[in-house]
Amino acid sequence: MKEFPVILLLIICLAIIVWSFYKQQRIYQFPFLVAIAFTGFIVPQGFGIYNQPGYVDPYALDMTMVMAILCVSCCWTGYLCTKPSYKFLSTIDFKVSIDKLFQFGIIYSIIGSIFFVFLGNLPTNVLSQTWSGVLVIYNFFAQLAYLGFSLLLVSTLRKPSAYRWICCGLASTWPLIRLVFFGRRTEAAILASIIFASLFLVRRFFIPRKILVTCLVLGVFFIYGIEGYRSLLAENIQDSGNQKFTIENVIELAKGTTQIDWIETFQKTFGGQQISELRYAASLIEVTYESGQYGFGTIYWNRLINAYVPSQFLGRDFKNSLLIRISDISDLIQEKEVAFSGLTVTSVGELFHEFWFFGAFIYCLISSFFKQIWILAFRYYNAFYQILYTLILPLAFITVVDGTSGFLQQLVYYLFFLFPVLSYSRFEKK
Repeated sequence: MKEFPVILLLIICLAIIVWSFYKQQRIYQFPFLVAIAFTGFIVPQGFGIYNQPGYVDPYALDMTMVMAILCVSCCWTGYLCTKPSYKFLSTIDFKVSIDKLFQFGIIYSIIGSIFFVFLGNLPTNVLSQTWSGVLVIYNFFAQLAYLGFSLLLVSTLRKPSAYRWICCGLASTWPLIRLVFFGRRTEAAILASIIFASLFLVRRFFIPRKILVTCLVLGVFFIYGIEGYRSLLAENIQDSGNQKFTIENVIELAKGTTQIDWIETFQKTFGGQQISELRYAASLIEVTYESGQYGFGTIYWNRLINAYVPSQFLGRDFKNSLLIRISDISDLIQEKEVAFSGLTVTSVGELFHEFWFFGAFIYCLISSFFKQIWILAFRYYNAFYQILYTLILPLAFITVVDGTSGFLQQLVYYLFFLFPVLSYSRFEKK
């Protein structure tokens, strides 16, 4: 059976999901979310590329699925085998002022909302192009809206008041608008993570299993049907490069969502009829293996440089001088003469390109990190780490879809802006 590697991957993912449901607190932990991402994102595409491999050689498909199996296995075993040092964790169990956390939440929410407005006022033909210059700056500060919302929500759940709940509602406005009127999948994952993880960590609120399973199934169809929703947005909200948020257009948008075939795209992906990220990863693995050109971890450094060194201020030449160029993914893929515009390489292709099959052990390191933060947020009931955990939890999906370098990029961003929060709100233990 040629699809056996995909079936084996599915069995491992289902085992992690069953393990997570056995103790309900595990659904808020790293292995569960990674298993969900592989089950809903990688497995359907795996069946698809085996049904229609196209330009990818069969041996490359098998290597791709073996790499996926190793990634999931390392994620689970790394999490289970991590033995935290409680003595060390006690030294970083910082006590913080809830009121000061709330104050910083307001500041970050205001800054993020302002830059969301700036992004929203730009023509759609500008937003659809490769982002550079002022767009990168706007987006950099707009992400503070999520950080501010997490600060506000955790602070409010720990010290509730009507005023604080109103601030939380206002802080969620622009992220919700970005989800509804721009069709961003990432925003859905971030908002859901912040809300449900905060409710659990602070109030120990569990999502009923039946509701959770229903939401996960609907989420899978939402992921694959999002392109149809974005096309609907282009027809009703985005007109001639401009965005029109009129009542009539919003009503037409609501009516149009009932006409989208949310299952059709999933069926096409399962049958291999859609352009898929996993086929992109398989092509990268094939070319990397044949050429012997590996990145050796340079993608992590280069991604940070590309994300956080502004060429508009420091110059393009200076920025390029900081990049380490051992093996360029785009150059390798061009040898296949196939266009992959807009697709991500996924962690499967990225880790193989960097470290061969040994790249799967990166998931052991990430799992260990998540477990340490989980203990501080859950067992130590630390407000600062509760906020950090709600922010990094959706990065479990990003490690699969956008690669582990995307996880590192976002983690650095959150730590950079949380450092002043910790410095301002921290006080000594009595």
